[in-house]
This record gives sequence, C-alpha cells and structure tokens, in this order.
Amino acid sequence: MAAKILWLSLIVSSRICLSLGERVNVTVPPFSDEDKIFLNSSITTSGTKWLLDARNGQIPACKQAASDIVDTYYVMKYISTAPAEEITITVGYNLRCCAPGIRWDLSIGLYVLMSSIQLSQFPDPNTLTYTYIGELRNTSVMQDQLVSFTSQKVVSMRNFRGIYIGFRDRGICGNIHSVAMHYYKCPQIGGEQMVFPATVAPNSSTSVLRNGGSCIPHSETDKADDNFILCYTNGTAKFFGRCYCSAGYQSLSMSQCNECPPKTFKDTKGNFPCKVCGKNVKDGKLPRTSVCECIPGFYRPTAKKNVYVVDCEAPPTGPRRLTATTIGSTWALITWIPPIYNGTGDRVEYEISYDGYKHTTRNLYFNATGLKAFTYCTLKVSSINNVTKAIDQKNGSMISFKTSPGLPSEVRNLMLIRNVDVSVTVYWQEPAAKGGSYLRYFVVVNGDKGRYTSSLNYTVYQKQNDVTYKISVKSHTSAGFSPEKIITFIIIGKAEGYEKAGEQSTSPENIALYAVASLLLLMLVLLLIWNFKLRKQVATLTMAKRCTPENAERSTTYMNLQPQHMNNETPYYASLRNSGALAQEQVAEGNRHYMEINSNREKDHVYCKV
Repeated sequence: MAAKILWLSLIVSSRICLSLGERVNVTVPPFSDEDKIFLNSSITTSGTKWLLDARNGQIPACKQAASDIVDTYYVMKYISTAPAEEITITVGYNLRCCAPGIRWDLSIGLYVLMSSIQLSQFPDPNTLTYTYIGELRNTSVMQDQLVSFTSQKVVSMRNFRGIYIGFRDRGICGNIHSVAMHYYKCPQIGGEQMVFPATVAPNSSTSVLRNGGSCIPHSETDKADDNFILCYTNGTAKFFGRCYCSAGYQSLSMSQCNECPPKTFKDTKGNFPCKVCGKNVKDGKLPRTSVCECIPGFYRPTAKKNVYVVDCEAPPTGPRRLTATTIGSTWALITWIPPIYNGTGDRVEYEISYDGYKHTTRNLYFNATGLKAFTYCTLKVSSINNVTKAIDQKNGSMISFKTSPGLPSEVRNLMLIRNVDVSVTVYWQEPAAKGGSYLRYFVVVNGDKGRYTSSLNYTVYQKQNDVTYKISVKSHTSAGFSPEKIITFIIIGKAEGYEKAGEQSTSPENIALYAVASLLLLMLVLLLIWNFKLRKQVATLTMAKRCTPENAERSTTYMNLQPQHMNNETPYYASLRNSGALAQEQVAEGNRHYMEINSNREKDHVYCKV
C-alpha cells in the first residue's frame, strides 16, 4: 500500500508525457532454394509436400487425395533479430476449405527455433526441438475457394539474437506468400526537451523498463534525477520530468532547442519562442540573450530600455525653410515646413528658443514676442519627439532677423560726477534697445523745456547757492520717447561764475581767457611738482628725521557734494565727510573717470617737516 501511494505521488508531482513506440522492421529474406523441406520421420508420408514456387515468391502445398497422409516442415533460413527482446511475426497465407470427395486440413502450424548464431546445418525438426507458436487457421466456411488470411504471432526472444521459422503442413491446400517480422523501441527523445538511451521494448515477462534521461543540447533542468522513462512491451513510453531550452534558444518542438534567429532574443530559460524585437535593431550576437540593440543613429523613444517591442527610431531632422514672414518692432511671425524625417511617424512638436525663452508648439508657425526694437534677434526651432526627449538630442534650424524701429528702452546707469569747477556732469549708458538708427537723448533740468543731445553726458553749472537739482533723461527715436530716468542731488556752496547749463560761449574773448587760464594752471602744476621734488631732495641731504606723528603735517581736502535728496534710482552715492577726510564709495561705471579727474585733490597727503 505504501509503495502504491509513493508511485501515485511521483506521477502527480512530475511532468508526465505519453508517447508511442517506434516500430522496427526485421529484414526477412524471401523464399529461396536455400530454404529446406523436412518430412516427419515418425510417419510414412504420401502425396504432395511443400513446393517452392520461386516464380511467384510463395510456397504452395495441396493434398491431392483423401487417402494421402501428409506431414512436412518448410524451414526458412536463419533470420537475425538483434536487438529485439520480443518480435512479432506476420504471415500472409491462402487456404481452401473442402471440395467434393476430399477435405483439407484447415491450419498451418507455426514453429520457431531460436539461436544466437547461424547453425552450420539447417536444424531438422525431427532432431531439434522447435517451439510451437500457434496455428495459421482457415476461419472461412466457403466451399472450394482459396481464401487469403493474415495472422500475427508474438515471440519472446529470451536473449536470443536470431531465429529459424518452420511451417508444418498436415494436408492443407493453399500457400504461404509473405513473412514479415518487427519489434518495438521506445523513443529516445520525448517529454519536454529530454533525451534517453536507445531502449528496445521489453518482452512480455518484463512488462516495463525504466531508464534515466538527460536534457537535449542547449537545454537544462532543475533536477536531473527527475528525468526518466518507463518503456513498455509495445514501445509505448511514459516520460517523467522536463527540461527547458536555455536562454538564447527557443522551443519550436518538444525535441529540439533552436538558437534565436536574428533580431530576436530570449533572456531566460523556458520552452517558449524567442521575443521579437522592434524595427531598426542589430542582429545580435549568439547566443542572443539580451535585448536587441538599436543600429547606430537610432534610439528607443523611451527611457525604459528593456521595452524590446518598441521600434528604434532616429530623432527627427530639423524643420525647413524658416521664414520671418512679418516683423514688428517687438515681435515677429516665424513660419516653417515639416522636417524631411520625423522619426516615429507621429506628428512632431517644435521647440522655439530665443533670448532665454522657450515654447513648444505643434503648429508650423510661431509669433515671437517680447523682442527689442531695431535689434538683431536669433531664433532656433528644433524638432522634438519621444526620441529626442529620451536622448536629449535635438535637431533644429536657426534664423536671424532685425526688428523694426520702435520705442527705445530707458538709459542705463545714470550717475553724476562733481567737476573741478562749480559744475556737475551727469553720465549714462545707451539703452539696451536703441529702437532705431537715429538715437538722441532728451534732458530736462528742474522741469525746464529740456534739450536734445547725442552725447552720453550732460553738464549742469551751479547758478545759486545750495541748489537742489532734479535731472531726467529719456531716449528718443522717430518712434517716440522711452521711460525717463531721474537723478536728484544738491550742490552746497557759493555760486561763482558760470555758463548756462549745456550752453558754453565760443566768443574770441572767452577763448583767449580760457587759453590764459589754462597756461597759468599748467605753470602752477609744474611749479608744485618741482617744489615737491626739491623738498624731498633737501630732506634726504640733511638726513631729516623720518615722518613721525610729531613732524608730520596732514593736508586735507573735501568736497561740498552732499547725499541729501539723492534719488534711489541712481546707482551712484555721493561722498561723505568722515573725520575731516574725504571718504567715498564708488559703485557704478564712470567712477574710474571720477577718480582720475580728482585724484590730486581727494587723497590725503602727508608731508614731513625739514
């Protein structure tokens, strides 16, 4: 009972496949003169005996008279049956039943003598014991007619490798026209991708034969001892266990693992077909166990590289025929036509980029806004799809154009500088967008009517003591004015001679006066330089003491320019008094110029007494 339970458990837990056996035919020589006919020596035979009809390939026999006594053997020559354990003999024969005045025997006796070698002499049934297998009978009741029959007899070879077949005639009327033999083998390949040793079906006494198996080439299993075959007498086999085609090989049948064809792959073991990759992929190297790679220049339009069914695509080419169809002062309408190759076949998107701005559209046009008037602009349109998003590679086309004249932008970096005389000069930089080819600046001082200038500065002369000034500057083109920039400051001090702001006299008297003043100023500077060098030499020759707090004399100069009422828009901050010395913070372009002009009067100088 325990053994039966164990057997049932084995069947349930294992993979079982049933397969029919292979029939193997044994070569049977035809009837010939080499065959022998023997008479039964124990009785007196009369009448006809077996005859050899070589012309028709058969052996006939027929008793002629009712009184005839017939008992003869027809023995065929030796037939090799190796490696059969059990053979089936198939005999085709014809027999008559009876005729008026005579009755024939209705059966032919079938005998065999088994031997592993061919005997030197034909074995005589009178001297050697043949094994009786059975009768070849006439089962018909038809009168005086030759009826054809076929009969099969199974013979267990009992480890013998050959056989002699004998037919016994006791008064028949008929013939034997064919003899055939076969045995069975269990299949060598079966189940799922398993192979077994060549196994001949066992004989009836053994009933079943067990053999272990292994996996076919390019396959594998989890437990090798689970694979075995049960082979039965008729060649029927049961297979237990299974094998799996290895990675890179597919199962197209139950008996063969084939390598994955080009452009396919299989990354795990199993009895299933290889996975077909998408388009534009490489053939792959054997064994093809990994996802197909894209051919050069092509990519999968997804970040998930193991999505093998996705076609490999090239990024789309750039759009063509970029044209600025309409151009304004701050905008431009750009059109284009689709790229020659758009990659996946889907509609591509277009990314427009200019001046740090990006926009995506599916249209074949774009209205670029926020441009600067009368300025060159470069705009790029790139074709994008899933491929470009995955590989961050964009193909695009560029166009450059100049916007139409328009309002200029405001001036930049408005600042002021105190001059040597009683004037102050306001400086600025040209606007970022000029707005046109003819650019001027409109300067208004304390709300007056204003005046135009093409310079980047304007000088204001002090007219009164302690005056507060508010100066606005606007850019101007034929299209109009920009927003104004304003700076407010106060000049503390006594007013001296001055000219009107922005209006300097060019009369001969003034020119002569300016020339004399300039000459005197130059002579004074040279005298001071000479005096300084002379004092330094004297101090050196007299071995004067080095400068100390006792003999040092500090000369201090400061300006009257004050920070009161300074406009917050200006990047410049005026000088401040600090312990009797001039302290200033320069923060804008133009301060370098200021320092160069005032360097001799804004630095503290220390002289040593001699």
